Amino acid sequence: MPFDKPMVQKNKQDAALWCAMNPDPSKKGNKSHSSSSKDAKYSTVSSKITKAKPRLSPNMQARVDLESSDSAEKKAARMEKYKALEEQIDKQTKQAGSKKMDTKKNPKILAINMKRKKELGDKAKFDTKSWDATKRESSKKNKEIMERTARRKEEELKIKGLDAALKHLQENYPPERVTETLTLILKIVKKVLKEPNELKYRKINLLNKRIQKAIVRPLGSMIIMKEFGFTQKDESTLIMSTGSTASFKSKLEKLERALDRSATRVPMFLQKAETQGASKESILYCCLELKRILTSIAELPSSVPLRSLTTEQGSIYSFRFAPFPQIVSMLKYLGFESTEGRRFIRMNKPDVALIWDALKDLDKQIQKRKPLTGVAHAVAELLNKRGKSDSTYVIDKVRVCLTRVASANEARNREIDVKRLFKSRAAVLPEAQKLFNSLGFVEGDDGKVKINGADTNGAYHSLQHLIEMWKGALTVMTQ
Repeated sequence: MPFDKPMVQKNKQDAALWCAMNPDPSKKGNKSHSSSSKDAKYSTVSSKITKAKPRLSPNMQARVDLESSDSAEKKAARMEKYKALEEQIDKQTKQAGSKKMDTKKNPKILAINMKRKKELGDKAKFDTKSWDATKRESSKKNKEIMERTARRKEEELKIKGLDAALKHLQENYPPERVTETLTLILKIVKKVLKEPNELKYRKINLLNKRIQKAIVRPLGSMIIMKEFGFTQKDESTLIMSTGSTASFKSKLEKLERALDRSATRVPMFLQKAETQGASKESILYCCLELKRILTSIAELPSSVPLRSLTTEQGSIYSFRFAPFPQIVSMLKYLGFESTEGRRFIRMNKPDVALIWDALKDLDKQIQKRKPLTGVAHAVAELLNKRGKSDSTYVIDKVRVCLTRVASANEARNREIDVKRLFKSRAAVLPEAQKLFNSLGFVEGDDGKVKINGADTNGAYHSLQHLIEMWKGALTVMTQ
């Protein structure tokens, strides 16, 4: 922008004064009046003005920088002009959509776009399609949340009473989640019973992470809290009004019974395996072997050998676990994973708390299943029909045979001639034959019974189970 020409002065003194106050910017040594402290002496007419040489030229080419010479008003006007240009570009970009503006024809627009690209990193252009897609997606999510909330309220209305809430929790959530929920509710209610006048125990913050996970999210847990007198004051607070707590004891007993049922999914896997054809003895021996393995891991979780099971033919895994898909699924649930080459399964990150809970469930399943096996029924039938003397004779003979199979893996020990073995007491032959069959022996065409000698682990468990059932039968008989 060219600088305005000065008014022609009549006398040379005024011209000299103008030149002194407005030096030629083309010379590097000169500085503007506003930035130089030395030029302050020319702000008033002094004797030195006369020493300054007049510099008047009709073709003056002096130019000054806009940023340093413009007034504040002009700077503000220029900034408003640039802002108006940017708004115009944005508006045209939105309206044009896929049409691209030809910025090469307008250097000012090109400069503004370059500046915006540097500041925003290639995000200067507004993508209307992506914005519309984001808006549609967010509205869709909000709609899904509202529908899910409405369904949850409808389901809550169907659950009435403590028993219905407990049943819904146990049927729709995993045992460990139910255990966590009921444990926390019991803890809260017991604190209220201990100190009923303490407000901090009767007031619950629903925004707490643990409360959210254990009480707010599982459908049915809030109904249990209401059964104990809690009411929802607002979205973040659950409070119990002071009142009688006499009815709490019976409700607490129901919660404790529900909590004591099972801590893990182990019973569910065992039940499915049994429905798919696994014998009661197979399930029992699987539980006994798994209990031994998990106990050693829980006591020493850092030991890699204890956490590893070989899957090769003839291993414990191949006899006890592999034949039943549900048992294999149970091992995965407990943390066992296949290694490279599938030669081993290994528990890489043992969850000790889960292992101890699984051991509790295994103990319950073992005690529950022992009296239901074929061995238990065969021993009880033998004792009832033949009496203590003949039964003791048969049990001793069978124990010797099983001990040989379990200790010495020889072919002659795996094949037993039952008729010859009980020749002196032929009357007990039917019961003895049935007992051998319940222990895993298979009757051949020649009248002999055979057992798979490779499964010495199964023979050992059969022997231990036989001894335990025999002792239990004798105890019942003496009573």
